[in-house]
Amino acid sequence: MAYIIFNENDSRNMGVSNILNMPLASKAEQKSDILYIPGRPEPIIDLKESFNPVSYVVEMEIKTGTNIRNILSWLSGSGKLIFSDEPDKYYNAYSNSVVSTSRTNNKYYSMSVKFLCQPFAYAIDNDPIEITTNNYALEVRGSYYSEPIYKIFGSGNITLKVNNTDKPLKLYDIDSYVTVDTSLLVCHKDKVFVKNSGFLPYLGAGTNLIQWGGNVSKIEVTKNERWK
Repeated sequence: MAYIIFNENDSRNMGVSNILNMPLASKAEQKSDILYIPGRPEPIIDLKESFNPVSYVVEMEIKTGTNIRNILSWLSGSGKLIFSDEPDKYYNAYSNSVVSTSRTNNKYYSMSVKFLCQPFAYAIDNDPIEITTNNYALEVRGSYYSEPIYKIFGSGNITLKVNNTDKPLKLYDIDSYVTVDTSLLVCHKDKVFVKNSGFLPYLGAGTNLIQWGGNVSKIEVTKNERWK
């Protein structure tokens, strides 16, 4: 039986007897600039490093006598959205459109809800990976680079290098540990800024080589794998 989970609530436990229509995963549209030049038969397309949100409409069947107001309240606001077709991934979703309901017969209602989803699906299993050996090969799934969080345990001046980049991240005067959050673009210890230079290290899909310099005992990496 098909189902959705929104805001940690399973449709099967919310009075939904059946999912009548649920979309398959689709690719987010990549933003672009299109330049048309007189006399040139083809336009010039400049692809941007950003994507548009994706809309998903789910149609469900509800038994008469079910408290529809409870379902309308559940299908409001924002939260994680999981489809049963891909139970290992979630979307950051918003249900801010009108939810429509109609009577199909004396036993059932039908209800349609539109979710506006951020362009990436994320891995539900996202526990930190502990790395204790230098030159570590870290496997990353997904179809797009990820924005990981590194928690580095060590002291003094530390260098973090991913995939043999010539511009590693340099961290200064570390006391016990430092958190490098590439999504928030910040290096901190307990929300106190840590002096750094260089570039924040993202993770590509596939194998990533993790290297460090300095006094480091271990690194915990939250990969934040994602698909577009």
